Amino acid sequence: MDKRTEMALLLDLYGELLTDKQRLVLDQYYNYDLSLQEIADNVGISKQGVYDILKRSEHTLSETEEKLKLLEKLGRIRAALEKTRDKLVLIRDRTDNEEGDMLDTAILEIGDLVNNLIGG
Repeated sequence: MDKRTEMALLLDLYGELLTDKQRLVLDQYYNYDLSLQEIADNVGISKQGVYDILKRSEHTLSETEEKLKLLEKLGRIRAALEKTRDKLVLIRDRTDNEEGDMLDTAILEIGDLVNNLIGG
């Protein structure tokens, strides 16, 4: 996963641990793809100030993930759910209509879970 995607996910997971200004700067940089100058103008600080906030905040998020490993765990859960969904699709393809309808519902529910875990 590239750094931009990883930081956006870490911001979603651990953003509440940051100050409001740190969260705002990271959100504008990673989720809205604004330049350092655009963020500086929006927040009312220097471009260097934005850079410093980005680096400190990235460090905080990375350090938190290193300790808690929630993103890593969510990735494993997502992979297991995708594997389960794929197996249910194979089973559904071998069953009659009534059981197939129940499996279709389960497959959709697992798909929703996968999408809600860490994006998808």
